[in-house]
Amino acid sequence: MAKVKFPYGVSDFSIIASNGYTYVDRTQFIEHLDELNTRYHSFLRPRRFGKSLALSVMEHYYGKVHKDRFEQLFGPYYIGQNPTPQANAYIVLKFDFSGVVTGTTDNLPQIFTNQVKESILKSLAPYSATFPNGALQALDQAANASEALNITFRLIVTHCPEEKLFVLIDEYDHFTNEIIAFNYNDFEAIVSQNGFVRKFYEILKQGTGSGVVDRIFITGVSPITLDSLTSGYNIGSDLTLDLQMHTFMGFTEREVSGLLQMAGVSNDELDQIMADVQTWYNGYRFSHKTHEKLYNPDMVLYFASAYAQYGEYPEELLDANVVSDYGKMRRMFRVGNEVANYEVIEDILGGGTVKEKITRIFSFERHWAKADFASLLFYMGLLTIKGSELGFIDFGIPNHVIKGLYYNFFQQSLLQRTELQVDDLRVNQRVSTLALENDMRPLAESLELVLKRLDNRDARGFDEKAIKVALLSLLVPPEIYAVYSEYAIGQGYADIALLRRPPILQPKRQHLIELKYLRKREQAGLEEKAAEGRAQLQRYLAHPDITRHGDFCGWLLVVVGYEVALLEEVRLPN
Repeated sequence: MAKVKFPYGVSDFSIIASNGYTYVDRTQFIEHLDELNTRYHSFLRPRRFGKSLALSVMEHYYGKVHKDRFEQLFGPYYIGQNPTPQANAYIVLKFDFSGVVTGTTDNLPQIFTNQVKESILKSLAPYSATFPNGALQALDQAANASEALNITFRLIVTHCPEEKLFVLIDEYDHFTNEIIAFNYNDFEAIVSQNGFVRKFYEILKQGTGSGVVDRIFITGVSPITLDSLTSGYNIGSDLTLDLQMHTFMGFTEREVSGLLQMAGVSNDELDQIMADVQTWYNGYRFSHKTHEKLYNPDMVLYFASAYAQYGEYPEELLDANVVSDYGKMRRMFRVGNEVANYEVIEDILGGGTVKEKITRIFSFERHWAKADFASLLFYMGLLTIKGSELGFIDFGIPNHVIKGLYYNFFQQSLLQRTELQVDDLRVNQRVSTLALENDMRPLAESLELVLKRLDNRDARGFDEKAIKVALLSLLVPPEIYAVYSEYAIGQGYADIALLRRPPILQPKRQHLIELKYLRKREQAGLEEKAAEGRAQLQRYLAHPDITRHGDFCGWLLVVVGYEVALLEEVRLPN
């Protein structure tokens, strides 16, 4: 029996449909889009969430050039059996701005222009017979992207006026996000009235007014760039938070279960593996009106591909490509008020959620608030909707993959603030010592080293939460344990829980850690604090949810000032 083929890393629908890849059918959303009263749409989702594949599906469905292959491409899927009048009715003009490099803004207008020209020529190449010889060469003379787009519209109107354009734009904000993170003035320049990005979208808007552009669909990560264009492009309907579009991208619970079974997961293993995949890859909600949580499709396909090939978990549950992509997005933490942004991150890591309203229109002409940054993280996929009340959203981390990215970021920030190097902390070695020898002293030493190097500015906001975040930033990145903050046990919450995680099952014990903090002037209360911590740990260790495992250790860690004053293993009384 041939092994199932998962399209991990494949975003060309033609390749998927023609080569036996498994495709989770999303074509019913084409019918929904065609039934809408609006024609110009934007739809935002985090990186690695299937945007490029969705646009490829649309390109092949709407493009006249693919009409002869309609049955081959779409026959097995919903839209193939229920085609709309718009099937293969357009010349599709597709732009992909993920390749626009932003090393310097000096030559960015020319890079953008070249990308636009290449995209137009590629899109129109199948229709070259429609135009007189040499007509497309006029694009070579275009001085900028907006002029190239204008020339294209004139060519259509002059030589094939009966044709209409469907414009698809993938990763519309890829390069602008990079720019805004480094220099807001540069960003403002390219979206201002005379900016080359604004001019491009102005011409696109004019194309809709003249009738040559009939439909537009734009994808990206955040709405900041489109919001900043103001009247340059104000014709679009944003479907990002639309309840009916919630599952357009991302996998549902039922779909993931089916994919895992296709990958060879047995019925006996399915529940446990689904629980692990849920912990690592699930948790995304893009509307407060639904309780359905979505899985990141790239992460699921990464896991399923590895399992189908080897019959076991991948060595790393965190896809290296995801780390690379989201690592670039950390630059967005500089947008707006960096101090306020940092407070949001500390709140998330220390307490689990932040309550704010979703910012629907971003503007740098007003004060940048915590709600703006929390909303930006939401659009980026670094926060998700945990709940809602009175119009406010509880934003929280969606899953363990994203949690790991946060703590990697925070560890790097901590190293910068303390002027330490990774080798100074030897975090991997110290966490390994805890896992293999049940010895927490080396880890406590690394925490103390960090605390002592924090400067007086950091000390003003220093508290138990800050210590916990610092310790978590040491525990999470080695990826030896599944690390939980505020781990629910009965009616209480352990400060930190370290649980075994696949595929790393070697740690001798699992751990509960209780943290206590005293200022130096409160040192006399050390024993009272310690007694409080011991009592809490003993209560947790005695709970049936913990005793049934039979392998949990309790650790009490009390910090006084900047020093670990007490580290003690706590056991249940005999």
